[in-house]
Amino acid sequence: MKPKVGLFVAVALFIIQGCKKGLPDIEGKETRVSLSTVFSNNMVLQREKPINIFGRTPESGHSITVETSWDPKIYTGAIKEQNWLVTIDATGVKSAEQTITIKDNGVVLIRLTNILIGDVWLCSGQSNMLWAMKQTSNYNNELAESPSLPGLRFITVAEDFKASPVEKLGITSGWKYCNSQTIGDLSGVAYFFGKKIYTDLKSNIPIGLVVSSVGGTACEEWLSKESIEGDAQLKGYYGPRPNNSRCYNAMIYPLRSLAIKGVIWYQGEFNVDDSPANNYTAINYRMVTNWRNVFSDGSLPFYVTQIAPYNYLHGWEGPARLREAQAAVRAYGTAAAPIEIATTMDVGEYDNIHPGDKKPVGERLAALALKKTYNSSLYDGTSKYLGPKFRSFAQNGNVVTITLENADGLTTKNSAPINQDFYVAGADKGFYLTKATISNDKIILAVPYTVSIVSAIRYGWYALYNKLGLPPDTEINSTLQNQYGFPMEPFRTDSW
Repeated sequence: MKPKVGLFVAVALFIIQGCKKGLPDIEGKETRVSLSTVFSNNMVLQREKPINIFGRTPESGHSITVETSWDPKIYTGAIKEQNWLVTIDATGVKSAEQTITIKDNGVVLIRLTNILIGDVWLCSGQSNMLWAMKQTSNYNNELAESPSLPGLRFITVAEDFKASPVEKLGITSGWKYCNSQTIGDLSGVAYFFGKKIYTDLKSNIPIGLVVSSVGGTACEEWLSKESIEGDAQLKGYYGPRPNNSRCYNAMIYPLRSLAIKGVIWYQGEFNVDDSPANNYTAINYRMVTNWRNVFSDGSLPFYVTQIAPYNYLHGWEGPARLREAQAAVRAYGTAAAPIEIATTMDVGEYDNIHPGDKKPVGERLAALALKKTYNSSLYDGTSKYLGPKFRSFAQNGNVVTITLENADGLTTKNSAPINQDFYVAGADKGFYLTKATISNDKIILAVPYTVSIVSAIRYGWYALYNKLGLPPDTEINSTLQNQYGFPMEPFRTDSW
């Protein structure tokens, strides 16, 4: 019996000593000093920005220090309102494994191993951003390639909601390598985004992906209450909604001390009913400015995904007006602080709001980042990272010629017919379907006899069930694209 008692006592002493050092106890309760759950072994930290290490200190009387394998300094933290934060000097890329040692009153609290320093991207939105690789149509092909990308790593923040901003981040997956055993649980869009950046740069820069996304959420749930109430256009319209800011409070605000490179955003399906639709432009841009402020980086790049075609059952124009509102956000971008749009008009599924093909979505977002953020020479020429976009039109008798931007090698996907129809209207504002053909990177429209002078043109604007026999309000995929495979953006020339 004595050996068993001795073993029990030893285990008890080990647990007690562990708690004194700030380690989690066996019930998972917060101990005297804890580290934010965004930190774990295998993580990627942001290069060329001060690195913050942070957590909680419910009790006083603690002195937190941090030591790293790449810097001989010993860094001392600041403690405020039961939270601690230690700031480490900015450093360059570290593609070899590093360590971080966190001490409490000189005693090792925790040691993080296999740390890399590169670029960290925040991947957020609703379910199409969260949609895991194992749920995509691309998963088996990726597994067949046996992906092993040691410099591409990810962490997923668990769904959480809070009525007001909180300091403590909730449960996470912990940081993981991207390989055939782990990618199934990673966001498909985030995976293909990160993989393309990691492989195209060819500069051995580690890439970290922080996925913080919740299905079925509106844009206004992802920014602070103050940002909404401080906007005269939005205050009355969005203020009464009960779920405002709840995702921001729980899943963005607690990350604010984490240095990041930029943001990719895929959301909008939940806002299709917004009226007027241009309120989405305001709320989305307020979110951009809110996040730039909270992450203390006014030039933080944002790359935004337009919603894909689907049987939205929201009338003929709801999805089109929402896409228009999404595209309008980029007008607020600059070369130093980019905001750009990835078009997905070719990858929708009329009976599935979660289209399975996430590869082109992630890769288009990556192409934007590679050009706008990394200035990669692979993407010189706008047609290499953007799809054809309306520039102007001219009428000559019963023919209209549409001139486009980014239309090099204008063609159709798989040489298919032009799928999404063009409509023209005269002064009476009545729209009529018209035939479209491609000629020298331009679109030629045959003006119907019902219109003498064309006042407006719309493309990719209406549901097409009347032509194809699909369910009511069904949208279909666009086939128009440039030679690099980027689909043509929907547009209208009127403001009716």
